[in-house]
Amino acid sequence: MEADGLAVTVGDDPGEWSRLKGCAMMRTLGVPRENVNVVQEQPLPWRAPQVYVSFDGGPARTCRVTRHPGDLVRVEVADLVVPAGAQAEIQWTQDGRGTYAAGTVVPPPSASAPGVYIRVDESVSGIERRLGVRVAVHLPVAVTVTSGQILTGRTDDLSVGGAHLRLDPAEQTAFRRCTTEVARGADVVAELALPTGPARLRCLVTGVGDLPGDTRLRFVDVDGDTAQRLDAFLRDLQLNVAPR
Repeated sequence: MEADGLAVTVGDDPGEWSRLKGCAMMRTLGVPRENVNVVQEQPLPWRAPQVYVSFDGGPARTCRVTRHPGDLVRVEVADLVVPAGAQAEIQWTQDGRGTYAAGTVVPPPSASAPGVYIRVDESVSGIERRLGVRVAVHLPVAVTVTSGQILTGRTDDLSVGGAHLRLDPAEQTAFRRCTTEVARGADVVAELALPTGPARLRCLVTGVGDLPGDTRLRFVDVDGDTAQRLDAFLRDLQLNVAPR
């Protein structure tokens, strides 16, 4: 017999014939192999069209960063002044994953353009970090997702840079319908009921817990008045808690 272009001589042994016939059938019915190229891009903030940069746990700024030698990135924000030694966080979305980098502000390298330079110390995909001091406080909050639906709940803790909040149990069904709009890396708008009046904040979703409504937010591009009100509110809370 011939199999795959090879001449095979078969004797009179029926067992040998059955064995060879089975091998030929396996070759004929086998699944053809193809080369599969899998490329996983390393999380790199300078390849992202938009990143969120914050310093010492404060609110984030929307911008871009450029790469420089020595694990340095330059923040592309005009007239930005941040002292060397400040702790910096960079967050962005890449390949559908929320990505985080931590670093330290360093002086501009010699022969480089002026600006704020960050030495990247750590870069991790899918991990949320927040350096700011968090104060446990329950404030009513309303979150507006991209579709325009509003989800209400309360904060579990709050800082000048972000919040950890939970959705009201009565709205868990609505939250499940919006899971793609509150996934890590999504943009939402949160309205906090501060004692001095509502504060409307653009936010980046930096973490989503296992339970519906368990969400962490990073405040983005906060205006000066809102930042001052947040800071004053948190300072008052800390002063009231400290004597206890």
